[in-house]
Amino acid sequence: MRTDLSIKLLRWSIGFTFLWFGVLKFFNASPVLEIIRQAMPLMLGESQLFMFGLSLLEIAIGFAFLANKFVKLAVLVMTAHLIVATASVLFTQGFSPRFPVLSLAGEFVVKNLVLIASGFVLFTSHETKEKSE
Repeated sequence: MRTDLSIKLLRWSIGFTFLWFGVLKFFNASPVLEIIRQAMPLMLGESQLFMFGLSLLEIAIGFAFLANKFVKLAVLVMTAHLIVATASVLFTQGFSPRFPVLSLAGEFVVKNLVLIASGFVLFTSHETKEKSE
């Protein structure tokens, strides 16, 4: 498979994933809402404003990847978002994997690490593409 097509498929898959995650949060239907509530109780409180902002951020990241616009910025924002989310879960709920079983919080952490690594691939491939043009 050509590298250009592989990068495009990676960008689209991350774009659809973030769009989906954001829409689920927007409608309060995400299966990770409880993990987020436990990790960030002070930010969530009784207000839905934080979750609304988080859902819009994830939707914007998804659209940036799908439209192939502001990809490097989207990677940076996505990475910062995922680092904060991962750190907050690790500090409040721990990780404690028992191979081969992961808790829901453990799956959340591993998923975020894979998305961060994928973002690095997109960031560096986008940079290379810009230099060659």
